[in-house]
Amino acid sequence: MYDVLIIGSGPAGLYSSIILKRGIPTQNIEEDIKVGILEKGVVGGLTRYAHIQISKHWSFSGSNLINNLYQEALNLNVNLYTETKVKKIENKESYFEIETNNRNFKAKYVILANGILSSPEALNLENVIIGLHNAKQMLEDIREKGWQSIILYGNYRESVVKLSKELLELDNNLKVRVVIEPQNNFKEGFGNLCISKEFVDSYDGILIDYNAYKLRNGSTNKIEIKNLKKDLGFIYTDSFCQTNIKGLYAIGTTSNIITGIPICLSTAQIAALDVGRKLNKIIKTEPSGRFPWFPREDNWEDSWLNILKNNESI
Repeated sequence: MYDVLIIGSGPAGLYSSIILKRGIPTQNIEEDIKVGILEKGVVGGLTRYAHIQISKHWSFSGSNLINNLYQEALNLNVNLYTETKVKKIENKESYFEIETNNRNFKAKYVILANGILSSPEALNLENVIIGLHNAKQMLEDIREKGWQSIILYGNYRESVVKLSKELLELDNNLKVRVVIEPQNNFKEGFGNLCISKEFVDSYDGILIDYNAYKLRNGSTNKIEIKNLKKDLGFIYTDSFCQTNIKGLYAIGTTSNIITGIPICLSTAQIAALDVGRKLNKIIKTEPSGRFPWFPREDNWEDSWLNILKNNESI
């Protein structure tokens, strides 16, 4: 049995595994916590294809970030299982049972870090691009590819239809076919998207509407979790990133409509610290307690953060 299993190997998943295993960032001692990561597709997810701009003079490639986090996780003996698609997570009271396409796993805690895209691995394909900006910039990307006809793909109808109209207003010669990804009965086809190769061959390429997935999370509904509270696919959590199911956490874009590296890393750290201190209150990397910058309360209700939040005099 694992102490912690993390679903997803994007920046949030990788970083939470590192915090659990390493403790304080300046230390090199490995903690006695058994951590595993389950990844259905490409390590790094959408971040691998991104260029991250933190400020005007500070930017870096997503692939560079992922490669560094990935290598550090491996060096800390985090077990990474690729091509492992999680189908169901069942709460057994004292542990969780995770059903995948390969085998079943057991863990005391589970951290959901599966991102917002249902199939980020589709971006590996030459005839698939993701629309990150406005319609005008997307049209420039389409023209650069030399495409005359596209499949416009997304999981939130209002967003996809609106984008289709904007593209056609800019270029009425462009042939656009809208495809809405289903929330249930998800049948993977070309590039793990819900379309067949025969259908794709009738068009020059596929444009994925990124904004649609920012409005409706595309990955959480692919995992069966009984009684989990969520809205439009985004999972409800407390301020320590724990869901309504005790021991089950959600981080990054699985529980936040704000996308980007900062929210992924910050929630990953919070969840890992909270899970870590529940497993080991006293650790080798910080003998005085579980990390000096983190409160030692056992739950959100008793924490100083909650007291401040509810204190009307402040």
